[in-house]
Amino acid sequence: MKNIALYKFLVIAGLTILSSCSSDNDVENAKVKTTLFKENFTDNTDGTSLNTTGWTNYAQVGTKKFTEEIYSGNGYAEFTSYQSGQASNIAWLISPGFDMNKQDGEKLVFQAAHAYLTTTENSLELMVSTDYDGNIANFNQSNWLSLPITKPTPSNDFYE
Repeated sequence: MKNIALYKFLVIAGLTILSSCSSDNDVENAKVKTTLFKENFTDNTDGTSLNTTGWTNYAQVGTKKFTEEIYSGNGYAEFTSYQSGQASNIAWLISPGFDMNKQDGEKLVFQAAHAYLTTTENSLELMVSTDYDGNIANFNQSNWLSLPITKPTPSNDFYE
């Protein structure tokens, strides 16, 4: 009887030791993805000049700026120089600033569409600045770096 009790004890002890032999350091927890910034333009009013809080709507060349638009209940920012009568229009829609040094591996995701695009010269660019202070008077003194993106083309009018 003593041998059976000792055998049961050794089996239970062995299973306990084998099933709990890893430390917390051996397990890597899944990293939580944090959204740093999100804008879906839900406060838009069709056809008015875009004035979403924190965003800067700037006409660098010409007078056309981004407008607020809504399609099927979804707000979006639109830029068009259609019937502007101006030789050139360049507008910037500048997001509020946020600190990209607080984390690693950031990804920027946005949706873009082009309608009536007849040339790639009418192009969307994504730019970032580390020294723009949010004051439009300092815009031209700031350094802007173009980031690579997949852009809509005349034959494909939508990308995410």
